[in-house]
Amino acid sequence: MSTRTVYTRDEVARHNYSLSFWIIIDQDVYDLSSLRAEHPGGEKILRKVAGKDATKEFWDSHSESILKRYQE
Repeated sequence: MSTRTVYTRDEVARHNYSLSFWIIIDQDVYDLSSLRAEHPGGEKILRKVAGKDATKEFWDSHSESILKRYQE
């Protein structure tokens, strides 16, 4: 059985810079740091939501299949 790490919103908020992009989607935390250059919308889009709850922004533009790629 694996254990899940729990992060506070304050911890996620500290990961809002170019080398560390964390976001919250549906109460789960995702590290998008390695996707900066690959994101089709560009790094600028990620910077707007880095360190924040991006649930609404994510679901406005993405499908569940995209999210499943990055779930552990």
